[in-house]
Amino acid sequence: MELGRNLEARTPIELPVEVKPSLMVVVDTEEEFDWQRRNFDRNATGVSAMAELWRAQEICEEFGLAPTYVIDYPIATSPDAVAVLRDFSQRGKAQIGAHLHAWVNPPFDEQLTRANSYQGNLDPALEHRKLTCLLEAIETSFDERPTTHKAGRYGFGKHTAETLLDLGIDIDFSAACGYDFTADQGPNFSRLDAHLYRLGKNGQLLGIPTTGGFTGPLHDFGSKVYSQHNLQSMSGGLLASVLSKSRILERILLSPEGHTLDKMKRLTRALVQRGVRVFTISFHSPTVKPGCTPYTNTARDVANFLDKMRRYFEFFTGRLGGIPTTPQAVKELVRQQGSAKNSHFFVSALASKN
Repeated sequence: MELGRNLEARTPIELPVEVKPSLMVVVDTEEEFDWQRRNFDRNATGVSAMAELWRAQEICEEFGLAPTYVIDYPIATSPDAVAVLRDFSQRGKAQIGAHLHAWVNPPFDEQLTRANSYQGNLDPALEHRKLTCLLEAIETSFDERPTTHKAGRYGFGKHTAETLLDLGIDIDFSAACGYDFTADQGPNFSRLDAHLYRLGKNGQLLGIPTTGGFTGPLHDFGSKVYSQHNLQSMSGGLLASVLSKSRILERILLSPEGHTLDKMKRLTRALVQRGVRVFTISFHSPTVKPGCTPYTNTARDVANFLDKMRRYFEFFTGRLGGIPTTPQAVKELVRQQGSAKNSHFFVSALASKN
C-alpha cells in the first residue's frame, strides 16, 4: 500500500535547528456520532458539545495559542455552532478550516460504506463536489473561505492534493504520522515522519502532519511492528503491546485523547532531537462534553482531559522553550527558511516499494 496514497511524491522540508519548537492546536470540529458502532449515520448531526468548547478555548488562550478549528458540514450549517466559533475568530483567537465527513456532507451520491467514509476513496469528481459544498457553507457562515483542510478520518487520497489546490486550499493537516488505516480501507501513514512537506503541482500544497510517531530504542522499526498486517496477527499484536509497555517501542499521537501526558512529552522530546520544529496537538470537539467520545465518559474525565492539555502547554512553552504558532505563520516560516530535506527515511520508504 502506498504511503498515504500519493505522499511518496512529497518533498520533505527541513527547518534550521535554530528555529524554536512551535506548536499549533488543530481541532476536528464535528458532529456527535456513535464512535463504537461507526455506522456513519447521515442523520447523526447533533452539535450540542459546541456549547462546552469555550473550556478548551480558554486554556489555549492562556498560552497564546489560537486554535485552528477544522469544521465539517453539520458545524458549518448550525447557527449555534457558528456563533461559538465566530466569537473566537472575530476576537482573533482562532482560525477556521475545512474538515470533510463525507457521510454527512452533500451531495449524497455515494453508498454508505466504511471505505467511503474516507474521502480519498470517493470518485474524484464527487470529492470535489463535496468539498465545494463544504467550503461554500463555511464561507456563508463566516464570510471567509478557508485555506486549510484536514480530511475526516485522515482520509487523504490519490487525487486529494490536486482537488484542494483547485479549490484554493494550500495547507493540509490530514496525514497521521505513524498510523496505518489500510485494514479499514484507509491510507497508510506508518512510514511518514513528522517533518513538514510540499505536495501537488509545483509543491504548492504545504503538508503539516498530525504530529505522531515512534519513540524508544527500536523506533526505526515502528512502521513494521505497527503495520496493520502485523497487528492483525495475535503474535504481532502481543509483540507491539510488550514493546510499548516496556517503552522499547511506542507509537504515540500528540493528542490528549488516549495518550498520557508523559507519552506526549516523550514523543515531543524525541521528535525535537530528530529535527522536527513544528508540532500539532489535536483533539475532537465532542470530547469536551461527557459521553460524546470514548475519551471522556464523565465530567471528571473532561476535567482530566483539559488539565492534561494545560500541563502539556506548560511543558512545551516552559520546560521546552517552545512558542505558539499558526498555519499561516508556518507557511511564512517555510517560505523564508525552509529547504528540501534529503531524508534517508524518504529514500528508504521509496525503496521498500520496489
